[in-house]
Amino acid sequence: MDKIHGIVMLHIPRAMRLRDPINLQQMMEIDAKYPNAKVIIAHVGRAYIPSDVGDAFELLKHTKNLWFDFSANTSAYAMEKLFDAIGTKRCMFGSDMPFTKMRMHRIEDNGTYVNVVPRGIYGDVSSDPHMRETDDPNVTTFMYEELLAFREAASKLGLTSADVEDLMYNNASKLYGIEL
Repeated sequence: MDKIHGIVMLHIPRAMRLRDPINLQQMMEIDAKYPNAKVIIAHVGRAYIPSDVGDAFELLKHTKNLWFDFSANTSAYAMEKLFDAIGTKRCMFGSDMPFTKMRMHRIEDNGTYVNVVPRGIYGDVSSDPHMRETDDPNVTTFMYEELLAFREAASKLGLTSADVEDLMYNNASKLYGIEL
């Protein structure tokens, strides 16, 4: 991909997600070794809750080539740390449809993320440690929760309308070479 200036959507592995030392070491290696590849770290490195972030951005702020999307991520904290460390020129919105069409909100419970969903709507979720049912009839969509978190992070950091336009459209347009 480096030779052809290709795009790679990387879903980093490992249970510790973004804060995992091996993940971080390998992301730094990719950044240094493959400057022409357009590597996108999906979902803010799967940092879905504040404890997934750790001190990752102390290292990642030194990257020059890695890109990040915040698709299917509802953590305003993770987005805030991302934009603060990386800036707004190598980050972008992503929808992750059709997953973000589901009705849910995300919470942190005992150091892990849990998607809270309306009871019975997604079948039997009892065996999934990342799912929990609720009888609350006012559960919004995953996409709404993602956008709400983005709005909170943008507001807290004082991002400009130009920054928001870059994050929501311009950066992806430039990266993919597509103009709508």
